[in-house]
Amino acid sequence: MDKKMDNQLEKSLNKLESLLREQITTHESLLGILVRKRQSLVTANLVVMNECTLRENDLIKVIARCEQARLSLVGDLT
Repeated sequence: MDKKMDNQLEKSLNKLESLLREQITTHESLLGILVRKRQSLVTANLVVMNECTLRENDLIKVIARCEQARLSLVGDLT
């Protein structure tokens, strides 16, 4: 492999690592929101439940965007 390909591969792998870290962080945030949402269901707190649902939707969009980028990047690498 030549130097240019090595650099390109390293950049792609760094991007993949960054995407995976973002996915982990986002999933952890989602888990926290779901715990809070479950608590709001137990206490019948509709305001908190609604806030959690809105935040949950935002996080799911981020996860979907990351996953699409990850799939594209892995496709380029293989």
